[in-house]
Amino acid sequence: MASESSESAVGDDVIGAEAITEGTGRGEVLRSPVPISFYGAVEPDTGEFIEDGHPLEGENIAGKVLVFPRGKGSTVGSYVLYGLANNGCAPAAIVNEETETIVATGAILGEIPCVDSPDAPLETLEDGETVEVDADAGLIREG
Repeated sequence: MASESSESAVGDDVIGAEAITEGTGRGEVLRSPVPISFYGAVEPDTGEFIEDGHPLEGENIAGKVLVFPRGKGSTVGSYVLYGLANNGCAPAAIVNEETETIVATGAILGEIPCVDSPDAPLETLEDGETVEVDADAGLIREG
């Protein structure tokens, strides 16, 4: 059955991607057009995005499929992701154009499904749309 899913990656509702971590996560897309620094940008006790002037300011990332180009900033961001997971406020999954070391480490520590290099532009995933990220298979399933 898994091979059938992989073969359908060219379909309209399935996007292929490179697995960074393991697992699956499902939720509403919350997309940022700009990179994210988790340190100082996200409240680890609540999942609220608190960085002044960031497009996601005031949003909550808990249980969402967080879609953004890449991470930026301090290595402490890895521990913020880990803290979010420990507090039950982590994103359901992460999708990046390019997952750099800070986000990858945080996703691994927090056991957050994470993929990058999707076969379609990030803009294909619309805010509020429900998707499933299957990092085991390297697939993003829309709908």
